Amino acid sequence: MTGDGFPSYAELLARSDAPRGSSWGVFGVGTLGDLGTVAFLDSAAVLRGVQSVVSGERFSLNYPIDAFDPPMLPSRAVATLTIQSRHAEHRDDVIDGFNPQSSSQLDGLTHRRHERHGFYNGVSDEDVGMPNARLGIHEWHFRCP
Repeated sequence: MTGDGFPSYAELLARSDAPRGSSWGVFGVGTLGDLGTVAFLDSAAVLRGVQSVVSGERFSLNYPIDAFDPPMLPSRAVATLTIQSRHAEHRDDVIDGFNPQSSSQLDGLTHRRHERHGFYNGVSDEDVGMPNARLGIHEWHFRCP
């Protein structure tokens, strides 16, 4: 164990109860445990981030939705953005074929299942679909008051 009560990476690599090197179980179960290492982003971490600002300069971490054309996986189409209008005072953005993995993303922990251990923290296949939807990026919402 490290001084902060978390296992060292060497200890995580030695696991046999979960994928080697994983943080499965380290943060408990339920909503907090479902966040994985995002659980480190507590109020104190956010304040440290705010205190590190020195210039106020802003920059985007996003790629445009059509940045990868052709797409990285041939089975995924490039997303298209259409502006629709029913009358002069109305506009709607419609994104067709949008796949969050096609550009910058916030990805939940259901993106990839371990072949032997299943989903993160051993969450069952049934619990990652609707209406349960555990391990999705929406868990961050529940963490924020």
